[in-house]
Formats: sequence, C-alpha cells, structure tokens
Amino acid sequence: MLSPDERHQLHLIEKSLEANDPQFAARLRRTPTRPPTANGYRLAAITALVGMLAAWLGLLLFSPLLMFGGACLAISGYLRIHLMR
Repeated sequence: MLSPDERHQLHLIEKSLEANDPQFAARLRRTPTRPPTANGYRLAAITALVGMLAAWLGLLLFSPLLMFGGACLAISGYLRIHLMR
C-alpha cells in the first residue's frame, strides 16, 4: 500500500497529466482490460512445444545454438502461459 505522501504525489501527477494532456489521460482512464483468449493460449502452448522440440533436437545434433534458441522459445512460451492466468 502507498503511504499518504506517495498517494499525494500520485494525485499531483494525475492532475498534472489531466491538465497537460487531457486526451491521453482520458484514454488511460478508459483502457479496457481484456481477458486472454483461447488463441493466445494456443499460440503460447505451440511456442513452448516448438521450443522444447528445438532444444531436444539441438541436444541430439550437438548444436549449442539450436539448444539455446529452443530453450529461449520454450521459456518464453511457458512464461506467456503463466502470465496469462
């Protein structure tokens, strides 16, 4: 939780933003948050699976670049799935 001084500073920043750029402030206020879609989950799962397969193939072919790239893909797919929840 924010301290009273921090809340006061945040309130001043909000007022300054509204005074300097009211259109941007209005856009920030009404930005909807959308729930993750099934397509997003599907894409993340495919990314993770392709990454795991590439890392496995890199192990079989003794290719450090393929192992590293596959591991990066797998981790990014997993993190995307995890952060969508």
